[in-house]
Amino acid sequence: MTETESNGRRIEAEADMRLGQSLYPELRRVLCNYRHGILTLYGVVSNFHVRQIAQELVQGLEGIEVIDNQLVVAEKKASPVPNSAAKSDGVGSVDLQEPELRTSPGDGQAGPASSDGQAE
Repeated sequence: MTETESNGRRIEAEADMRLGQSLYPELRRVLCNYRHGILTLYGVVSNFHVRQIAQELVQGLEGIEVIDNQLVVAEKKASPVPNSAAKSDGVGSVDLQEPELRTSPGDGQAGPASSDGQAE
């Protein structure tokens, strides 16, 4: 094993250790590959926040010039919303109805006028 290969293995091990100590269990499954100054992250995470956390955990390791974040954000299937205003089509999509907007007095709707100076 050459010194360059040994250095690469050390960087991968350090990156693995940082990810392995994360409070996010899914980051413990992220794979790291170091070649020629580039650390590539591989795997699947649940959201973009966790994807960014993975990158921040390995940032600043000595020898890394570029982090190539290839982590894929898994799509979660939509589930029906437990709300009386939601209608499900049975296929996983939910139709949320817009809430009714309340109109304020003075906008052409019936109601007490606030600009006539009289107290109620």
